Amino acid sequence: MIVEYDIFHFEVFYTYREGESGDYFQPDDPDEISIQKILLLSYVTEKGKTNYLKDDCDIQYVLSQKVMDGVMDAIEKDIPLYY
Repeated sequence: MIVEYDIFHFEVFYTYREGESGDYFQPDDPDEISIQKILLLSYVTEKGKTNYLKDDCDIQYVLSQKVMDGVMDAIEKDIPLYY
């Protein structure tokens, strides 16, 4: 999935596991989203030029919490909701 955040374009690889419904004695299991990898694809310079990266740049562990929250919001919008 491609995610745009601010001036960056990321490719996000994730898995989604739907939680089990509970009953009176056991509470519901929450849905689980696991991010495997986040690659930086491109960024936009101050002059408006888009720079594409040639190598796969795994940047999952250097992103700030604010950026990770934005990525998680995009993933949650990507997951279809069934009622």
